[in-house]
Amino acid sequence: MEFIDEIYYLKRKKGDPGHFVVFTNEKYLKRPLAESDKNSKEFTITQGYDGPTKFVRPFYTSFDNISYQKCGVIGWFPYLTPDKNGIITFKVPEYGQKELNLQLVGATQNGTLFNQNILCTIPD
Repeated sequence: MEFIDEIYYLKRKKGDPGHFVVFTNEKYLKRPLAESDKNSKEFTITQGYDGPTKFVRPFYTSFDNISYQKCGVIGWFPYLTPDKNGIITFKVPEYGQKELNLQLVGATQNGTLFNQNILCTIPD
């Protein structure tokens, strides 16, 4: 329990067994690495094997609760490409949220993977 900050049980609708969401604290990031991790080597993936599927937004009973704010999903945009100036434009569904955590995950043209989180404030 020393690495766990919060635990939530999420149950969406009748018949859904639900699932647990565990949030770790900073001690988890600073823990000693296992021997297998110390001896690991980095590599670049040059080809993927699974294409994107159609996104269906989960049913949320509220957009104000802490579990939605920490791990809720309102959209998925798998086919974003930059314009001639390198700018990517997309629209996010509005459900009354004041902020959203934009998670960018993907691969560059040379196969380098990236994962970045950006906290965005929604203007009134």
